[in-house]
Amino acid sequence: MPSGFEWKQRRRVCGGPVAAIALGADGQLLAAAGHDGTATAWDTAALVDSVDLALGPAATQWQTAGPEFRAIAIDPLGQWAATGANDGAIALWDLATGTLLHRWRAHGFWVMDLAVSADGRWLASAGADGTVGLWDRRRSWRGRSLATGDIWYSAVAFEPDGGGLWAGAYDGTITRWDRRGGRRDRAIAVTDAYVLAVAISTDGSTLAAGLSDEAIALVDLRASQKPPQRLTGHGGGVYGVIFCPDGQTLISISDDGTGRRWHLPSGQLMGHLTGDTNSLWTAALSRDGRWLAAAGADEYVRLWDLERDQFETVFAGTNRQVTAIAFVESSPVPQVIAPPQRHGLLMAGRDGCLERRSLAPCPLIRQFPADRAAAVPRLQAIALHPAGHTIATAGATGQIQVRSLPDGRAIAQLPHEFWILALAFSPDGRAIAAAGADGTLTVWTLPTGEKRYAIAAAPFWLGALAWSPDGRAIATGSPHGTLDLWHPVTGDHLDRFAPPQGGLVPDGITALQFSAAGHTLASGTPCGAIALWNGANGRLKRVLHIHRREIVALAFNRPGNRLLSASRDRTVRLWDADTGKSLAHLDQPNGDITDMVLDPRDRDLWVASSWHGQLDRYALSL
Repeated sequence: MPSGFEWKQRRRVCGGPVAAIALGADGQLLAAAGHDGTATAWDTAALVDSVDLALGPAATQWQTAGPEFRAIAIDPLGQWAATGANDGAIALWDLATGTLLHRWRAHGFWVMDLAVSADGRWLASAGADGTVGLWDRRRSWRGRSLATGDIWYSAVAFEPDGGGLWAGAYDGTITRWDRRGGRRDRAIAVTDAYVLAVAISTDGSTLAAGLSDEAIALVDLRASQKPPQRLTGHGGGVYGVIFCPDGQTLISISDDGTGRRWHLPSGQLMGHLTGDTNSLWTAALSRDGRWLAAAGADEYVRLWDLERDQFETVFAGTNRQVTAIAFVESSPVPQVIAPPQRHGLLMAGRDGCLERRSLAPCPLIRQFPADRAAAVPRLQAIALHPAGHTIATAGATGQIQVRSLPDGRAIAQLPHEFWILALAFSPDGRAIAAAGADGTLTVWTLPTGEKRYAIAAAPFWLGALAWSPDGRAIATGSPHGTLDLWHPVTGDHLDRFAPPQGGLVPDGITALQFSAAGHTLASGTPCGAIALWNGANGRLKRVLHIHRREIVALAFNRPGNRLLSASRDRTVRLWDADTGKSLAHLDQPNGDITDMVLDPRDRDLWVASSWHGQLDRYALSL
């Protein structure tokens, strides 16, 4: 019995609702057509499943219902991670194995923030109990408190040379301690509100503080009498400030759900980090300054490619809210250790669990057109050549664009007078067929683009087509619920599959799919019914009635004994194709489902919906 669907990942692929998706024959290429008029092709090989780092038995003395994590920091060499929790404990984890290395009660209350010195020796912690802790790796993490009192310390940061430690507090001050002697030698009042975050520039000249009064304070550490500079524009508390490696850029994230980039030292706003965002409370920047990850009020983590100024993706972290994140990267001295995969992300959750995810982001191979302003609206159909080197798109204009991958070179433009609702390459890739809203089936030869024929396959509205696996027939569905088979070269009518009286409510065909061996042909209708036909003689095997709305996509597993159906009732169902029994289902709440594809290994299912141009990936047990 299959275990059903396990949600894995969310991927943004279009600037608007996804109209259709296609997967290459080897599962390494994923293409999506958006209602915004753009088509994108992605390399899926870089997507790696997450690995959980669960709290082990050694942590049970501190774990009752599971302490909520509040802070995380990574060793500069990528060997270990430190987490701070609501019970005041700090835990150290081996990043290679997920093993809990050490755990101690560092504070009497919440650990608000953690920082590691550049040499990896010192760990600093800010506590809501009014203390700042400094812990020495060389002394088995024994340490001391640098401050005592009733002021909440919310953030800590080491100077680049490790000589000084700065801590921000809820009384609006930022205090410096000399790390070597533990002596407090400077305090700066920057606001009447809370200090929520602190960061120091790579050259040690500037300190940035995120404030609860929606501003950022910039402090010139080399000019002790100079008042802090205030950067304004956020509409909520600034929970994160990060200096980029170039020393000229500061990134801030806020409770208002926005990220911003500022030019330093001018303090001018360079731009916003746009995308599907909620309140942002924690952020991390990769060592090379390219990737920014942020999380906040929901369970999702956002990823930006700062080099291309592009919102990359949204994916789920732990089962509950992600409270702290950090990049896990290879050592700057590669020979020191065998590094974990670059651009991994470690996420701490409100549920007291850690999750490590490999984040080699799914590389964008090509966007068509490259300039979104030149996009033709309302793409409806997309298809990939079986060999993965060619992509075809079509929609409301009727014209089919055939391009090569990955260079985007135009191979052919195939004219059609009406809106195209479906596209499919032949199994050998030498032809492409299109289903038109005017009821025509049109077939072209590739790469020449020569039209073989255009026939009236239906009186109107041809919504679906499918090539037989052997390439000897093209199946189309009529508005009356019958299926027709056509010769792919001549256009001759080969056969008609018609339901017996009462066997299937007469309805249009919105989805068609052959099993891999061609023994079964499945068809879906606007009313949510699915018919299974014998591919050899056209006999109706059975009708499946559970979905409540239009069937938009069907997929068989390779053996042909399992069928997946996606419907605009926002569900995907898994069926036993031999018995017609419903085995499992998933609910997709994020808008109507528009398409679905199953990878060739029968492991990953990609589901497209009308929500924010994103795909969801599920793991299957078939």
